[in-house]
Amino acid sequence: MKRRNKWILIGCLACGIAVVGYLGYITVWAIRYLKSMEERRPILLYETDHRAILKACRELSRQVAIGKLEPGVYGLNPPRDPEARKFPQLILNLAPVRLEINKDGYVDLIMSSVTLYGCVRFLRTIRAHLPNYISLVTKYGE
Repeated sequence: MKRRNKWILIGCLACGIAVVGYLGYITVWAIRYLKSMEERRPILLYETDHRAILKACRELSRQVAIGKLEPGVYGLNPPRDPEARKFPQLILNLAPVRLEINKDGYVDLIMSSVTLYGCVRFLRTIRAHLPNYISLVTKYGE
């Protein structure tokens, strides 16, 4: 085998090993993330005080209404947005992936980016803001 062909073979082997290693790392990370997600779902559904979550979301809506907090999407997985320190501790303890606060009072806690689940909190006057949602709820039920 020529010297040049040996170097090409060694280069291809090194690239192949790097790709396999990277794919292995991504696979292990995904498995750990999915396991963590499945462990957190029962905590949100069965062990969390939903009235306390509602109160915390209302507090966030109030902060947006008075101008202490800007409406928007906040990432809560490391690295956290600097604004996250203004959030109620209960929400930080739940460790959602992201939190969306709308200027109309809509608060959305997304607990996972793989299979979406979380909490949504609307204002009591939601009928004026989301007529399409209300028509779906009327048609299909909550």
